[in-house]
Amino acid sequence: MQIPIVCANIARMCLPGEPKVRTSPIGVIRTLADITLFAALIAGAGFAVSRSSPHFFQVPARVTVSFALKREGLLCAVVLFATFVMAWIERRSIWYFGLAGKRNGLKFVRGAITGIAFLSFLISCLATTNHLSLHAESSSVALALRHTPLWILCFIMVALTEEVVFRGYLQTTGTRLIGFWPTAAALSLLFGMVHLRNDGEAAIGIIVVVLGGALFSLALKRTGSLWWGIGFHTAWDWGQSFLFGTRDSGILIQDSLLQSTPLGSQFWSGGSIGPEGSVFVIPIFILALCFAIFTLHGDRRGVAIVAQD
Repeated sequence: MQIPIVCANIARMCLPGEPKVRTSPIGVIRTLADITLFAALIAGAGFAVSRSSPHFFQVPARVTVSFALKREGLLCAVVLFATFVMAWIERRSIWYFGLAGKRNGLKFVRGAITGIAFLSFLISCLATTNHLSLHAESSSVALALRHTPLWILCFIMVALTEEVVFRGYLQTTGTRLIGFWPTAAALSLLFGMVHLRNDGEAAIGIIVVVLGGALFSLALKRTGSLWWGIGFHTAWDWGQSFLFGTRDSGILIQDSLLQSTPLGSQFWSGGSIGPEGSVFVIPIFILALCFAIFTLHGDRRGVAIVAQD
């Protein structure tokens, strides 16, 4: 007789309905305290890592797959642990914060297909206007193919980490305080500011990161989960770094499938920043936003925050 009750409790934890908006002074203080604790957990873990391994946050000139897996795996574990702690405090499942919903595997795949399609369009624009040269070295292709699954795993962890931080716990909690879109706007700006720490990042690149934050927030609102955005984010970063061998926010990896050389003015080619530093990327991301507006739909009850504007 207890089985239905247990099932109902699990459903409440993993597939919540509309969140309780905290408008009382105590509720506001509690929400701000929750956000502060979440940030402190991540910052504390980052400080501990930097003390134990001072070179952990120093990105080499060419990133190897072993370095990337260790670094991104640890960062992902830190973010998921912090989210788990906050979920435990709220007596919820970690899935509550943007990871619940139906057909999440399909959402991920659709997001990935969309991401690689728009990236390929960007690369085509750069190549056809003679602002990017692509070539392959036969000696490196076989090695790159062996590393393909590892780089896919790595970029899944990158996307999962960033989406859970900026559109998972913080988005859910901020929505309780000021609503979905004001929170999404603030976190998209923060998402761009965080990327300023990347060497060589430029204004166009930051604008693109902010537009990306808006795109992934829209996907969360429309589909009810983070998985479409995680798929797009994964494919976009993997495509730049591994498939086409370009720089991603100035970062270059070893053993990419293709190699690339930017040509001409940095304004058009992106230069040492990569395609995200090219002016071509802005209209392409605007097109991606329009595409999402007209095509995305799904389980809008998948997470709590979609019920709140």
